Amino acid sequence: MSHVAIRQRPVLAYFEVADCSGMMSVVLWNSLCPRFFRSLEVGTVIFIVRYVVKEAFQMRTRPVSYYPDLKTYKEIDISLNPQKPAADIKIIPPKQVKPEWRLPSIKYRFITRDLLDTLPDTYVCDVIGLVTFVGRCERIRKKDDDNAFWVRRFVEMIDQTSTKPFILELYCTSQPDIYNQLHPVSFLVCTQMRVVRNNFHDGCSIAYLTSSSETQIYITGYHKGRPYTTDTTVRRFIQWAKSQHKTDFLERSVVGGYYSFPPLPSNFQAYSQNMKDISEMDEVPKSKSLNWSWESSKWSEIKSRVKEFLSFGHLLLESCPQKFEYAKKEAIMSQHNLQSSRCSSLLFDSSNCARDFATAWSNGYYALTIVDLNQEIALDVVFLPLTTDKIFITGANDTTFISILSGGWTSETSIINGNKTVYISN
Repeated sequence: MSHVAIRQRPVLAYFEVADCSGMMSVVLWNSLCPRFFRSLEVGTVIFIVRYVVKEAFQMRTRPVSYYPDLKTYKEIDISLNPQKPAADIKIIPPKQVKPEWRLPSIKYRFITRDLLDTLPDTYVCDVIGLVTFVGRCERIRKKDDDNAFWVRRFVEMIDQTSTKPFILELYCTSQPDIYNQLHPVSFLVCTQMRVVRNNFHDGCSIAYLTSSSETQIYITGYHKGRPYTTDTTVRRFIQWAKSQHKTDFLERSVVGGYYSFPPLPSNFQAYSQNMKDISEMDEVPKSKSLNWSWESSKWSEIKSRVKEFLSFGHLLLESCPQKFEYAKKEAIMSQHNLQSSRCSSLLFDSSNCARDFATAWSNGYYALTIVDLNQEIALDVVFLPLTTDKIFITGANDTTFISILSGGWTSETSIINGNKTVYISN
């Protein structure tokens, strides 16, 4: 549901409906939205009386149609109002649906992980998988409104066709209850997802999926009766997933932490080639052992001019990814900023309960000192490199320190125990 930016700020919601003659949008207005928004699902058959046909609002996104034989009417909408005239909406039970109505069957476009790398950019599809990672909620400022934010999180899930996971960028939309219950070892279905293909550094091309305004997500406990449960791809996945051992996936499942995606260039020169006012950085040699400190040759000179030194170089337990445990599910999700969709009387002390969870982080971390462009403020921050099993890496043998900082990863063979201190100037 959304608001229209006019004086009375009416509420509206869009639905796509179809019969044997074609497909078009239905708009619910004002009080009809909360009344029918939760009861109208994909596959629901409705009978409407006293509707108004109006010119469609063109400046909005629309779902991609999976019905090539049906005509889509984009120029007009069916408008349902609570008054003048008051629309009458009736939901038809499945047993009362008549064959002579010739209503189209619900279609999906499910893909498997082994096909993802072959799909073109912006391709729209549906996916199902077993969740192995759920990241923290992140806020992204909207470009057209400095006071508004998008909320997103990264999720990884796998299927039976590949050892590589689906990487999902999921934005929070009209399903906050499900969105905030996302956790590992659950079956996740996402519809109307869009393929994003980017050529990253060193010729590496990574395909991932991002949600659209029309995306719907469903997790374990919400699948019963959904039309997609009869899809062949879905049935094959469920058959495979039921044959797997839950304990094996629990060992691999991770919640929270920082998800570095998409990966940055593997060297500072490539990272800064399109940036202005970036001074040349000292060359940092390769090292088989990362148990060392490094300091820029410019640091002594810059340090004397620094007016303010801000220290945030202490690692908080909440920043580390943690293993998922069913018995502590609610506490773990709360700990990693997975906000609940409704107020709860159960409160958690983050400073105490974080110590009760098993961490999934075996590497150490870096304490970095960064100087602003004016060289007046220095800031201590924490940097946690990722391991190579979390993202797709090219040049995995590159262990230069600057590659670790820019790419956000470290080789599994270079496990660090303890914190390292380095100094970096702009």
